Parts: sequence; structure tokens; C-alpha cells
Amino acid sequence: MSKYLLLQYGLGVALMVVFAYMSANYPEHTGLFFTLYFVVFLGVLLLLTGRQARGILRDIEQVSRGEVIYEAPSAEVVKLREKDFENTRPELAAQVRYAMLPFLAILLFLIVYSLPWARDAFLNLGRSVTEDAKLANFLSFLTFYGV
Repeated sequence: MSKYLLLQYGLGVALMVVFAYMSANYPEHTGLFFTLYFVVFLGVLLLLTGRQARGILRDIEQVSRGEVIYEAPSAEVVKLREKDFENTRPELAAQVRYAMLPFLAILLFLIVYSLPWARDAFLNLGRSVTEDAKLANFLSFLTFYGV
């Protein structure tokens, strides 16, 4: 597993715990905390993706500065690109699905948050585990952010 992926998941878990704690202690600002959570989460995601892309761009630049060994006719290049696209289409489709998962999770989160009965079901989860109101709220929000 790459260090960027580990950092992304680690930061996601840390953000989840911090924002669940803040939401449990300041429930009147829950909407603001949800918004901040998404903004910070997307910012971290974009920052880490940009850092990964920077390395790829450096590699492309280095290869383009290299010496040309063989120059293929444009018809052959087009034919090879089509064949390459056909061979890599399943892999690219899987990458697109994987890249869309965070956005799907955000959409699901917003839908659950906007439905009062679903939101209340999550908030009641903590109350079913403990009698302590603050701990119950923390566990409920942790579950809510975790989904």
C-alpha cells in the first residue's frame, strides 16, 4: 500500500474522530461541522492526489526529453492507441469506479443526513450502547461520519 493511500485513510479516520467529538460536544453546530468535514476531507484528497500526479508529470517530462529511437507513422500510432484503449478499458473503468467512491460516500452521507428518520436512527445507535449522553452522542456521530 502506498504511503499516500495510508496517509489518506489515516487522515480520514482522524478527521472522523475529531469531527464526531466536536459534533457530540457542540450539537448546535452539527451542520457547520458536517460542512467543514467535507471541505477538509476533499481538500486532503485533492492535496494528496496532486502530490501523486506531480511525480507522474515529472516522469513524463523526463521521458519526453529522451532521445527518439524510432518514429512511427501516424496511422500506426492511431492503430496502436485504439488497441491499447481496448486492452486497458476494463482497468480504466475500475479506476474510475474507485475514484468515484469518495464522492458516492459524500452523496450517501448527505442523503442520510437530510432524511430525519435516518438521521435519528444513527443518533439512537449511541443511546442503545451507553447511558452517558455525551458518549452516546460521540458514538452516534462517529457511526454517522463512518458511514
